[in-house]
Amino acid sequence: MSSVDQTHLAITFAETIYANITITLIDVGIQLFMCLYGLSVYLETPPSLRKGRMPYIIISFLILILSGVPAALDCAWVFRVMFEASSPTEYLRLFSFYGDLPLRFTSEVMFTVVVFVGDALLLYRCYVIWSDRKLVLILPTLAYLGGLGMGIRSLMPHDPLPTRASRSAWIFLVVSLNIMVTFLISFRLIRARRHLSTILPERNLNIYGGAVAILIESAFPLSIFGVAFAINMIYTVYRTTLGAEMTQLMLGMLFYSFTAISPQMIIFRVTTGRSWLSNPKLHGNSSVLSKPIVFAADAPTEQSFFSMTGPEVRDEERGSNSSTEKTT
Repeated sequence: MSSVDQTHLAITFAETIYANITITLIDVGIQLFMCLYGLSVYLETPPSLRKGRMPYIIISFLILILSGVPAALDCAWVFRVMFEASSPTEYLRLFSFYGDLPLRFTSEVMFTVVVFVGDALLLYRCYVIWSDRKLVLILPTLAYLGGLGMGIRSLMPHDPLPTRASRSAWIFLVVSLNIMVTFLISFRLIRARRHLSTILPERNLNIYGGAVAILIESAFPLSIFGVAFAINMIYTVYRTTLGAEMTQLMLGMLFYSFTAISPQMIIFRVTTGRSWLSNPKLHGNSSVLSKPIVFAADAPTEQSFFSMTGPEVRDEERGSNSSTEKTT
């Protein structure tokens, strides 16, 4: 390869890495907002409505830490390479050199753990919605366990399989799990919406079964970027070009970003009262819902987050109103 080609390669590669880091920081910022806002809503929610949400809060901050720390490490890594490089070709050499250091390996391990935690949450949400028919979870569970083992193996320094092959196998298992979970959750939510519309005709169920809700709950963006990333990996095995390699870097960044963002969006919906806390098919009242957000001008702070629409709350309100009338 001529020096001109190497220079062009190095500049294109540096631009792609810089864009990758920028989008990753935006990703972490979005996660930070969702974590803090979800926590603030949880703390201002009446104790009777907090049940079942604390584990989601903990997982949310765990994902934030596991994705935020490697993002900071990668920023330091890229800055050091750019600061010390005296030419485009030197940039490639330093990038490869610092990429083999323990800090970079720590970053890869933490990103891999984020995928494990995010996929575990998606599998659990699938279990919640399909808890009455557990047999449908056999294939997703096997895919998760296979991905767990392959992900750990791909991180081993003396992996007998080539690194690209082991990582590719892991990505395909993760993508397969995401596709299965997306289909199962989407299918059940669509059916649950029809079921609940007959039981709760007065409730607006768009926040539970609308298009946006289904896309978020089923982690549809994660599946899309995962499929695109996997297809690109197959393409670059037989036909490696500069454009294909840069595309793989960007698709990989989007895929890894949404392995954190997708679970965070689901947790955000749960902690702000817009998602399921149990199987909607097994219950005929609104207790399965984590309550929608409403904003009342004159209500107390904790009441302004959640509408108290359950039958037990209505009974209490009727009792308090009748006692007030008798007093007057």
